[in-house]
Amino acid sequence: MFVLRTVQDRRSVRQVAKAGGQEGYGPPMHHLTAADVDRLLPMHQAVRAARATALTVAEGRVHSAERSWHRPEGMPGTIGVMPAHLPDDGDDPAIFTTKLVGVFPDATPSVNGMIAVQDAMTGAPLATVDAAAVTAARTAAGSGLSIDLLARPDSRSVAVIGAGVQGLAHLRAAMAVRDVSTVRIWNRTPQRALALADRARTMPGIHTVTVHQTPGEAAAGADIVCVCTNSPTAVLSAQDISAGTHVTAIGAYRHDTRELSADLMAAADAIVVDDRDAASHEAGDVLMAIAEGALSVDAVTADLAQLVSGATTVDRRPADITVYKSVGTSAMDAVAVRHVLAADAGSRLAVYGTLAPGQANDAVLRPYGGTWARGTLRGRRLDDGWRGYPGLEPGGEGAVDVDVLLDATVDWDAVDAFEGTGYRRRRVVATMADGTARVVSTYVLSGRP
Repeated sequence: MFVLRTVQDRRSVRQVAKAGGQEGYGPPMHHLTAADVDRLLPMHQAVRAARATALTVAEGRVHSAERSWHRPEGMPGTIGVMPAHLPDDGDDPAIFTTKLVGVFPDATPSVNGMIAVQDAMTGAPLATVDAAAVTAARTAAGSGLSIDLLARPDSRSVAVIGAGVQGLAHLRAAMAVRDVSTVRIWNRTPQRALALADRARTMPGIHTVTVHQTPGEAAAGADIVCVCTNSPTAVLSAQDISAGTHVTAIGAYRHDTRELSADLMAAADAIVVDDRDAASHEAGDVLMAIAEGALSVDAVTADLAQLVSGATTVDRRPADITVYKSVGTSAMDAVAVRHVLAADAGSRLAVYGTLAPGQANDAVLRPYGGTWARGTLRGRRLDDGWRGYPGLEPGGEGAVDVDVLLDATVDWDAVDAFEGTGYRRRRVVATMADGTARVVSTYVLSGRP
């Protein structure tokens, strides 16, 4: 509902294209790095995104195709392709994500790749996002959600089995939902265990950190055990796990690999997976235990969608052992990416109409700094909105001209104060004058007063 008619830094399309790279090739794709993901998706927000994923799946609002894995002869790792679609939910635009993730056990980090994000209404590319950072955050967040749902409320000690990127992320996830004070660590390479121990000692609330010689020694007596290894064979058995422990296992992602032994799976009083369909093909910890006769074919108690939606409940007793097994899904990636794009859009304000009666828009917004660019929004401009302000009805084939304030630290509370009850802020796709598409924050007419 804003339009800025005076733009102080309006460059031509040619100038913008030249600034972005070699003339004739246009501007570079908007890329969100691992540092961007860490900044825009802190762990408490990632756990919230995991819960949102579960609800989205439970309500059938996500298209998540089965992933495919590729390992050409001579390539020392595997590359997976994982597509997903999220419809417009009234707050964020529809997106289609394609994750290309490489799992190379001997590399550091062992998981690399990118997630391509497209506007699901036009196919226009919106961004690429560092896949390793998203994978680390959303995988650990799923485990964090399982800890919140299944671990004893008084859980204070965490064992981290595997001290790589996921080990650190899982420690953060456990700390996001429980008051963790004790950390026990094992890693195949002792130096990495010591490095994680040094990191853990700097974290608020952590009082005791120990490094152990074996996985079983690290897990002994822990309230929460997070298994984050690349091992294709079991690293923990039933004798390593104490009564009342919650175990998360995320490292094995194929039907013929596992981190937990069959007898440990059989000892579990509840087994929860991230997604039933994906687990039925890829959760080796479950599938191999079934094949060996340690579990029945219906041993899985629930998946996260069933627990979060309330379709299934787990009546946890204090001495029960609970297991969460994750193989990862494209739905988890898509929802995490949408949270990242939503946070990133906070630095871009699409302006159309009038911001405040009697005030020039450039004067109102000048304190925020940044630069201006031209753009269009897909939708229809409404001239009968709140107190005569023009509003925007998103969607459709029309194009509404806007000016976009870029890279600004916007005080949304201050800007929101100019708006009436007939409007609400949401995120939409803006097509920039240089041909790129970006997710921006703007205001739409939410209902006739």
